[in-house]
Amino acid sequence: MMLRRKALVFIVTLLVTASLLTVLTGCSGITQAIIGSGNLITQEMDFTDFTKLEISHVFQAKVIRSDSFSVGITVDDNLLEYVVVRKSGNTLRIYLKAGYAYIGTTKMVEITMPKIDKLSLSGASRVEVSGFRSSDRLELEASGVSSLNIDDLKAGDTVFEISGGSHAVGSIEIANGRFNVSGASSIDLEGYASDISIEASEASHANLADFSVSNATVTISGASLVTVNASGTIDGNVSGASRLTYLGDPALTIEMS
Repeated sequence: MMLRRKALVFIVTLLVTASLLTVLTGCSGITQAIIGSGNLITQEMDFTDFTKLEISHVFQAKVIRSDSFSVGITVDDNLLEYVVVRKSGNTLRIYLKAGYAYIGTTKMVEITMPKIDKLSLSGASRVEVSGFRSSDRLELEASGVSSLNIDDLKAGDTVFEISGGSHAVGSIEIANGRFNVSGASSIDLEGYASDISIEASEASHANLADFSVSNATVTISGASLVTVNASGTIDGNVSGASRLTYLGDPALTIEMS
């Protein structure tokens, strides 16, 4: 009975996999399905002198501040030939070759670098960034259901662009900030800044209850929710079944529509 059950499970698995391969290879632009072998290997890449990162294709990444550069890719051994790591100017890009469906694969990267100016992630990637402390401008972008986890960052003026069902959480200290959150995305941060502007739309959430600021300019639409902790002023425009919650004792100028 046990052998028959195992055989049945194996046959069902084969049928499901075959059906999935048929669907995927029939999709426009998909020429072949790559199934992860389960045998992981790590490849060290020789790249230096970059300050910007672009990571996509469901990679899980750790980006850590260090005095030296390193890039370590860990993937299934049959996936390595499809991984692209390319440097253009001061930007390092990590992604997979187009035209393939990647099924049941492991894709991880660990990067160390002295300084970061921009981090962009897309395609359901998950990135942890930690330890960077600078007074320079910083750009953080997440799109396509990606996740950004921030640990102990300090920067100058900082821009957050979070869209397409993506999320950003963690702790950061910045000079001034601009937060654009759209497409059912969210941010949940602790830390502080001087002045910030927030634009939240399309059922997005911005929780800055533990992120102390002096002054905030807030635009909220499309059933979005924003929480701000301000000591100076809040200038706001709230529309479309949205809600603004504030902490502190700021002077308020709020337009509702």
